[in-house]
Amino acid sequence: MRRIVLLASLVAVSLASGVASAKLPFFGLEVDPLHPSIGEPITLAMTCYRDQGHTQPESACMGAGSRMAWVHPLDEAGRLDRTDWIPVRGHATASGATRATITLDEPGSYDVLPIWRTWRDRPDGDGFPGVIRIEVGRPLQIVPMTLAALGIVATAFALTARRRRTVRATP
Repeated sequence: MRRIVLLASLVAVSLASGVASAKLPFFGLEVDPLHPSIGEPITLAMTCYRDQGHTQPESACMGAGSRMAWVHPLDEAGRLDRTDWIPVRGHATASGATRATITLDEPGSYDVLPIWRTWRDRPDGDGFPGVIRIEVGRPLQIVPMTLAALGIVATAFALTARRRRTVRATP
């Protein structure tokens, strides 16, 4: 009798997980850009599909204000040791995709995990995205670089003009 109860429990648990995963539609997640600068907007777009091959998009993916992803800053060694998870709430678009925009204010590596904080990479071809890595860098200092370039050009121009005057002045 005990074996029958144990076997029935195992069957029930395996069926329950199959039913729960069957409710999740196939979907894709895109992140752009993957190498932003601090403060640069990052767009996340999730599209749901009727099929594993992502050929038949659904008309609606998630409801407005739904949590579509988590962004997690990684520690120096690239691990999920930090505790400051960033929830990303999406909004529906006319195309049926769910979209969100975030900005990050700290340089470093971040992982984007779709839907749940426990999301892990899945094998290719099963219709679900894996974890996406973002590398946030410091913004380019355009003004100092531009000033330096202008200074070099102005110096070269002045030296060329001076050399021309010197050549013309000599008999």
